[in-house]
Amino acid sequence: MPVLIRRASVMSRAAAVAPLILASLVLYTHSPVLSAADGDLQSTSSNPAAGSFLTSAPSQVRVTVSSSLRSEGSFVSVMAPGGREISQATTQLDADGRTLVANLPSGLTDGLYSVTWRGVAASGTGSGEGAFDFGLRIGGQIPTIRSDRSTANPGSLITLSGNGYKKSGSVVVSASVDDELVSAGRADEDGVVRLQVTLPSDLPNGPQRITVADGDGAFATTNVQIMNSSANPLRVRVSAESQPTSVTFHVSVVNRSGTDLRLDAVRLPAPAGTTFVQATNGGHNRFTREAGWDGLSVRAGETLGPLSATFDTRDVADGTQLASSAWVRYALPIPTPAASVSTPTRGSPTATPPRDGGQGVATSDPATVKAGGLD
Repeated sequence: MPVLIRRASVMSRAAAVAPLILASLVLYTHSPVLSAADGDLQSTSSNPAAGSFLTSAPSQVRVTVSSSLRSEGSFVSVMAPGGREISQATTQLDADGRTLVANLPSGLTDGLYSVTWRGVAASGTGSGEGAFDFGLRIGGQIPTIRSDRSTANPGSLITLSGNGYKKSGSVVVSASVDDELVSAGRADEDGVVRLQVTLPSDLPNGPQRITVADGDGAFATTNVQIMNSSANPLRVRVSAESQPTSVTFHVSVVNRSGTDLRLDAVRLPAPAGTTFVQATNGGHNRFTREAGWDGLSVRAGETLGPLSATFDTRDVADGTQLASSAWVRYALPIPTPAASVSTPTRGSPTATPPRDGGQGVATSDPATVKAGGLD
């Protein structure tokens, strides 16, 4: 089944706070709460939970995966703020056979902690790896945030106020399930935040989560109902990786709206000179020139993916730049007034919904990769 990523990591928001301010908010990226494992094994839970904010120091990090493991080759690594590894000795395998345990030292400092893990199946025939973050402020309070408006149009001004943030520390404001950058600022000496921010112009209709996070990973959210938007409810992303005789493209579809959406078609054209080999999640070959997925759906506020397709590159010279972008045709659930097409923002295309409901289309920016495993 496709992997559902329910929300973006608040930790990566917080880690971006200082660079954002120094760089005048030129770019903001995010990562999944608990990254989908690369391989056969998938993480099912962790303690501390991925993306969590703690007010007391943990003594262990535990990662549970989808099937039994063997100790050899399996590990959990924990990096403290500043990049120092702090997980002690070797990773232990819990009695359940599926949980990796890393002991932590005493005296942990406040800040962001990064966890990476790798698991090798007990059978020796499969493996997986992933990463997540958590934040710590010992004795701290859980922050709060509220908006002065419960409804707003895209691009309008709102005032956010709250407390419990890092005293005199930087904060970053993001919007929607994929945490689009809104603004950055600072808490005062008491940890109080009061910010006037302009909402992104490409927010779709429906409840949109506004998040304020600080550099220790503390965060709070509030919802604003977006009205009168012509923005596309879907954001489509494509990434690519290269092997010696093939390339694989990965498609993720983010539903930024407050409504479940049916995806009638997801299409990924084969890069020039390549031919279709296989696709995951029920994907199929369309005329050897396109990978296709039909009859999928994505719930409100969730991400569908990755949907992966592999193409043969043996007829392409090594080092050749290959590119592809995905498009998605989806069913509009309710009649939507006609509106003009908006200008795409940072690779987020928008489309004009049909007056009678019908269908909409969203496309991704192209992903590029070099043939021959050279990337």
